[in-house]
Amino acid sequence: VVYISTTSHHRLDRLTSLGLFPGRMVKVHQSEPLFVVFLDETQLALDKDIVREIFVIRNGQKLP
Repeated sequence: VVYISTTSHHRLDRLTSLGLFPGRMVKVHQSEPLFVVFLDETQLALDKDIVREIFVIRNGQKLP
């Protein structure tokens, strides 16, 4: 996760409390109908409206 761009402080607090924050490695398990990601042993299902606010890069990819 590179950054999370949201105007909702509640959403940012919730994602952070679930372990999703900048610098965290995530593995995408599925992208339809909901995004499902793994954070170590934690599995999260995320609505596409939330996913649009989370910016990631592939492992080993450099920032532009």
